[in-house]
Parts: sequence; structure tokens; C-alpha cells
Amino acid sequence: MSYKLKVLFFLICFIVYGCDRISTKELQRAVDPLNEGNPPLAISKLEELKKRHPHNPRLLYYLSLAYLRNNQEDWAFENVGEALRLKPNFKHVVGDVEMANFLAGNSEDVEDPMFKTAIRELQKIIKENKGTEVSDEIQFHLGTLFLKKKDYKNAIREFQLVVDTPPVTNFDREAMLFIGDTYADILEDTEKGIKVYEKVIRDYPKSESAERSLYRIGITLTKKMEMYKKRHDALKNFYSSWDGIKEFEDDRRLAKEQSVEDLKISHELKKKAIDSFESLLKDFPQGRFHEKAKVYLNEMGSQS
Repeated sequence: MSYKLKVLFFLICFIVYGCDRISTKELQRAVDPLNEGNPPLAISKLEELKKRHPHNPRLLYYLSLAYLRNNQEDWAFENVGEALRLKPNFKHVVGDVEMANFLAGNSEDVEDPMFKTAIRELQKIIKENKGTEVSDEIQFHLGTLFLKKKDYKNAIREFQLVVDTPPVTNFDREAMLFIGDTYADILEDTEKGIKVYEKVIRDYPKSESAERSLYRIGITLTKKMEMYKKRHDALKNFYSSWDGIKEFEDDRRLAKEQSVEDLKISHELKKKAIDSFESLLKDFPQGRFHEKAKVYLNEMGSQS
């Protein structure tokens, strides 16, 4: 780049961005009313600053927060949208759960600048409250945000951080249950899901979480049992329908072998599901899942 072009480039940068620089003190004076619980005054002061600095991302972001605190979501959305358009990788977050939820709720996916900024909002709270129940709670909330966006890998990672990071709180067992549910229900990884549920039962015996885990094991095994039973029935119908037709003899033989195997697996899963439901009835006679477990047992022909 030639000297003249460099000069022109920096001159343009100064014209576009230089005049939008705000002193920290000036911006703080405008934000102070927000910290004192007076969003309307903060809006008034920030709007005045905006007239002189219409393209300052930090000002626009704080103005968005002020509008959000004043229950004016449309204006909040407009200002934060402009702030992130000017600076997609915005770093001057304030550590506010309401703002994080607002941003995440208005984002399209995990790559959306609004969602990424929401994550930074929560990460700031975690960093400032490391080693406390607050950090566990916010870490758990992070997991639920990823879960809502169907980013299951990161959801599990955040939930696992809740479990692995001190202190031990009630959010640990909730996080484990969410991990189990994600594996069992969404990712359809029955084995991993059940392993997590079994760990909850070992780590928190006699707790409501252990009861729920027993119930979830029973439900997960029942669903898998029904899947194998349906496939058994379909294969049986196939090889029965084509009985005596030479051209399909090999297919009939393979279908019959698979059908027998599926029925065997179905019976094994049924027994395990019954064991889980019966353990629930025994260990939690007054539990919240007691009656539901009885219904499943009755449907499966158990005498419990």
C-alpha cells in the first residue's frame, strides 16, 4: 500500500470511528442511573450521548440493556442489533442473566453473534463467582441454552463442567440427569444414558434424583424393548407372508434368524425394565414416580 493510500485509509478510519470514541468517565456517568435502578434516566443520558456517538458499539449495547430493564424489548433489540453489527465479537459484556437470555432468545443459532454474546455474558458471571453455587447455577444455565439450540455436544460439555467443578451443589445431580436424558432421548445412545442414570443412583442414593433415574432407566429400556418387538413382528410378518416361495427362501431364513434374535433381546430388555420399575416401588414407596411405574409394570404384566 502506497504512503498516500495509507494516509487516506487512516483518515477514513478516523472520520468514521474516531469521532465515536467516548471517555470512560462520560460513559460511566450515563450508565450510573442504570446501576442505581433508574433505567429511564439511563436511557435519557445514553440517548443524548448517542446523538454525538451514533456508531459506538459499547454505548449502543448499554443503551440496549437500559431499554431491556425498562421493559422496552423492541428498542433493546434494535440497539443491540446495531451494536453487534458494528462489532460482532463484542467483549464489553456486563454479566447480566436477563441480557443473556434476551440475546439467546433472539438468536438464530449458536453461530449468531447474539448467541455468542449471550454466552460471554454468562461466562463473565461464572468467572466472577468461581467456586460458588452461583457459578454452578450459571454453568447449568449455559448447558440449557446450548440444549435449546440443539448443540448437544456443547450442552453435555457445559453440564459435565457443572459436575466436575467445585462446589458440590444440587445443580450437579440435575446436570447429570440432563446428560443422561440427552444421551437416552435425543442422541438415542441408550448405553451411555443408562450409565449416567446409574451413576446418579450410586452417588445420590435415596434422593429424588435417584428415583427419577430409576424411572428413566425403566422408560428408556421399555422404548428400546418396543423397538425390537416391532421389528420382530415386522420380520415375522415378512417371512410368514412369503412362505413356500423359493426365490425368497434365503431372505426368509435371514429374516427369521433376525426375528428370533430381536425377540430374545426384547425379552431381556423387558426384564431389565421391570427390575428398574420394581426397584423404584421398593425404594421409593411415596415417590413422585411411584404410580407411573406401577402403570408400566401393569402394562408389562408384572405382578408388583
